[in-house]
Amino acid sequence: TQDSCKTVYGSITNNGCPVIVVPPPPPAIDTNWVELKMPTPLNQKYGECVAFAVTNARYSRWYYTNNNESIPFSPAFDFYYAKFVFDVNNPCGGGTSIQKALDVMINQGACPISLMPYTGDCMLAPTANQITEAAKYKIGSYSKISKTDTSAIKTMIDQKKSVIVAMSVDNSFVNAKPGFVWNTYISPVLPHGFVICGYNSTKHQFKIINSFGTAWGDAGFL
Repeated sequence: TQDSCKTVYGSITNNGCPVIVVPPPPPAIDTNWVELKMPTPLNQKYGECVAFAVTNARYSRWYYTNNNESIPFSPAFDFYYAKFVFDVNNPCGGGTSIQKALDVMINQGACPISLMPYTGDCMLAPTANQITEAAKYKIGSYSKISKTDTSAIKTMIDQKKSVIVAMSVDNSFVNAKPGFVWNTYISPVLPHGFVICGYNSTKHQFKIINSFGTAWGDAGFL
């Protein structure tokens, strides 16, 4: 009977009744996120995670202080000056420190990636033109906050300042898929640097941009 007819979501059959296909409602938008503008995440080839982190942070800060101008910066430029070389047979594998990478931002600046693309060749010296251009994007200073002061981290985000982090990560982080929330730390497998670029006080979560490419996590974020 007509009384037995009902709307079936996404179905093409309805037991002989008139078919009314209604798509499911879209997911609710979580308006509690405070997020910063970030570039498209790239994929590091060696131990340049800190150089990626500081250039991502520089992108965001430049965006908010220069009329929303979007300029992705080259991690290759920063890493060339900041890298530690412990093994001459593996000059790209020594990584660097946040302080040293930020000091490069103060002294040399940040080169737009359009002028110095990232190829994974850490021994490729910047050209005179790249050095000149990088000097236009120097920073004046940086500061350190306590790793346990989550209120200070949120305050930085509110002030349009991203927070660079260095810590050990585990396999669940390294192999993150879409929708993964990192809330359990198992055992360290990798010292790593990344950027906190957002927070949600309702969910008690932070959002980060990483340097494992867009196939990692949620299109390169987590």
